[in-house]
Amino acid sequence: PDRCLLYSSITFDSQGYLYMASVTQKNGVDKYWGDPSAEIILLTSADRGKTFDVVPISKPDSNLPNWMPGIERPFGPHPIAGVPAFLYTHGGPGESLTGGAGTEVIFVRLAK
Repeated sequence: PDRCLLYSSITFDSQGYLYMASVTQKNGVDKYWGDPSAEIILLTSADRGKTFDVVPISKPDSNLPNWMPGIERPFGPHPIAGVPAFLYTHGGPGESLTGGAGTEVIFVRLAK
């Protein structure tokens, strides 16, 4: 494969359906923090991880990464009501918090 999975944000819904908002990037890249090849996919599984469906989420941008996903999780005894929403960022890592680098936060709401 030409891409590798870097990291994921994982949750289950009340029916046991697994959701993984994940970051992939090109294989062979030495930079693992903010490489422009980083893209967001959603992995879903109805059998608790034995098999997965893969949905591309982010729009590829050769200059800026799509990365750092955070997915909705249950809070205490309260299950997620339906399909979880998630966020991810589109923008480079910047050199400092005040460096002026613009980063978009993208909200994703899916339907089953």
